[in-house]
Parts: sequence; C-alpha cells; structure tokens
Amino acid sequence: MRICFIAHANSIHARRWIEYFCKPENEVFILSTTRNPKPMEGAVVYDLFTGKSVVPSAENTTAESIKSLKSLLKRILNNKLGNCIIRERQKVNENMFVQRIQFLYRTFRLAGKTRAIVEKLQPDLIHCHRLPIEGYIGGLVGYRPLVISTWGNDLVYFARQYFIFRWLTRKALSKTDLFFPDNTRDKYIAEIYGFSPSNPSHVTHVTGGLKLEDFPLYHKDISVREKLGFDSRTNLIISTRGLKYFYINTDDLIRAIPKVVGVFPNSIFILFGNTQSNAYLQLKRLAEQLNVEKYIRFMSPLSYKEYLDYLAASDVLVQVILYEGWPISLLEAMAHGVIPIMSNHSPMQEWIVDGWNGYLIDPRNPTQIAQTIIKALKNKNKFEIMRRRNWDILRDRADYYRNMKVAEEMYCELSKSNPGG
Repeated sequence: MRICFIAHANSIHARRWIEYFCKPENEVFILSTTRNPKPMEGAVVYDLFTGKSVVPSAENTTAESIKSLKSLLKRILNNKLGNCIIRERQKVNENMFVQRIQFLYRTFRLAGKTRAIVEKLQPDLIHCHRLPIEGYIGGLVGYRPLVISTWGNDLVYFARQYFIFRWLTRKALSKTDLFFPDNTRDKYIAEIYGFSPSNPSHVTHVTGGLKLEDFPLYHKDISVREKLGFDSRTNLIISTRGLKYFYINTDDLIRAIPKVVGVFPNSIFILFGNTQSNAYLQLKRLAEQLNVEKYIRFMSPLSYKEYLDYLAASDVLVQVILYEGWPISLLEAMAHGVIPIMSNHSPMQEWIVDGWNGYLIDPRNPTQIAQTIIKALKNKNKFEIMRRRNWDILRDRADYYRNMKVAEEMYCELSKSNPGG
C-alpha cells in the first residue's frame, strides 16, 4: 500500500502512528508541515517548505546542533535582561490577528506544494494528522480517498472561533472518507461540519495508544522519589500540559493551592512548562502573591525518561484544561498509577467516572479544584483500587498494537473500495 501522510513530521504523536506502517510491504511518504523535519526510517520525508525530500546528512546534524545551541542560549538568558527580551517577544507573538493571517498564508502556500507532490506520488490514500493545518491542506488539495485524524481542540476551539477556519473545516470534512477522532464527541461535531455519517470512523488515540509492555502496569513503585529529592510522605501533585495558553488554565490551579496546603502542608505541585516564557513569569508572580511559591516546582521540559520518572513518583495528576480531547499524558499517568483529576469534558467522561477511577473538575473554579484535590488526598486508601481499574481500562482500550491493527484494516478496506485521485 502506498500511503501519504500530511503531518508535523517532528511530532512524537504523529511519528508513533506513522511508524507502524513503515513496513517493507508499504511505501510511506510524509509531507511535513514543519521546517527541518527529521528523517524517519522506512519513510520518505518531504519538507513542504522546500518541496525536497529529507535524508540523514551532515546538514541535518548541523541544524540539530544549531537548535541545541539556541536552546542553551535561551537558558543563559534567564536573567533580568533575558526576561525583558522574552517579554517583548511574547507581546509580538500574542498578536493573534497577525498569527492567523500568517497561518492562512502558510496553509494555502503549502497546499499548492502538496498538490504538486501528490500528483507525482498518486498514493492509495492520504492521511492528515490533525485538522489545522494538515487537514485544511488535505481539503484544499482534494485528493481521495482522504483520511483525517482530529486531535484535542481541533473542532471545539478553532472551528468555533474563526469563520475562515470553519470554512476550511467544512471543506476538509466533507471530503473525508475515513475519520479517526480521538473522542466520541468529535465524531458528532464532525458530522455537523460535513463528515458523512455513512463513512467509516473509529475513535482512537492520535498515537494509537500505549505500547503497554513499556509501562509498569499493575505495579506502583515510588522508589524513584529518592532520586528526585522528594520524601516518601510528600503528596506529589503533577500537571504536565504546559503553563499557560488559550486552552491551559494553570492560573486557577495555583489559586487552588492555598486551600490544599492549608489541609495538606506536605504537598508539592510539579508544574511542567516553558520556564523561559512570559506565562511562567506571570504564574511565578501569582504564586508569590499567594505565598505558595515554596509548594511549587516549575519544571522545564525534560527528556522522556526523566518525565516518566516524575510520573512514577507522583500521587495525583491535575489537568486544568479548557478545551480537551484525549491526552496521551492521561494514559501515561494512568499507566504509572497516578490518580487523574481532569477537566469535566465529555471526552474525559469516556475514561473517568468521578470517584470511581479518578475525579472530574470545573477547570474555571479554583475552589472546586482545591476541594477535589483535598478529597482525593483524604481518600488515598482508595488509590490502589483506582489504579487497578485504570490499568484494566488501558489493557482493554489503549493497546497500541491492537488499535493500530484496526486502523491498518480500515486503510486496506478504504484503498480497495476507493481508487485514488
């Protein structure tokens, strides 16, 4: 089968899905919507900005070295002058109108380059990994059969906020022959935007799920705490989705902390995100104003192994998200025996029954967030049965190989019934 993916080729989520199909019997092509995409074994990667294929070379190594150097310089600039520069850059980046114009220009520009490459490749199908920008490109190109995956807030934020995005959403979904939403809600929203309910669809995670053999299911071991510098009696509450963005509401999580530490003073909140950002500075000031900075550890992104160590050490995961789909961080936390406290969105209700295997919160209500964390910590004797319920759910619904086998079968059926072009 000749498969063409339109994807952010450096996204770990997209790569995890695509790698399953990089087999000798398939021809896999990735049309990357990000600059300087990484090569991938078993696939031909095209940089849509240049229209050229990417191969491992000294050039790529140099590009990676430059990227690492830039990252180092950002860390060095973590002083007064550096923060002033970052604040000024953030002000420019927060001009949403300019961002949207740039986004649309890039969409139409890359659609033209995609069309030229697809005409040469003539794949058996095209699969667009997420809706903005990849699905929009697929809709503009118009090649069939077309497969689209939606991620997180694709349909509940972008299409609702902007008319031009609604138009692009309708154009893409009306031409979609196979749909992979990451939650049931998005399947029904997609039908409102033109996806035919008679066409096949399958609810599954954007990565296909977890390779369960890589995770410590049915075993909670917090011995890693000593290595990370935490006492075994400390309540570790972790938040992993970033510090602040249009869909991330970490402000209200911090506003909940005074009530939590008033009852459980032996609690530490681990907040992952970009500590070189204006958002970090704002949240740090808020923590100082509330006099809770000593209960918070702001953590810059770590290696995946280090990140999983923090999950293994933690008791509770709190995600205060305003627009939600089905996050991989939830599955990873469940696999490590962390009790989830998630925003009360319908996709979360597909995974969490409040009080049974986790808790649900109003992400805009600091008082309720605090009360729920306190309730969870007061009932730690229930954590082990909750963990086992979550491990059973992962075995049943989040097995990567089982889910990807279903996707492969749907690809094959689609390519047989819908000749390309």
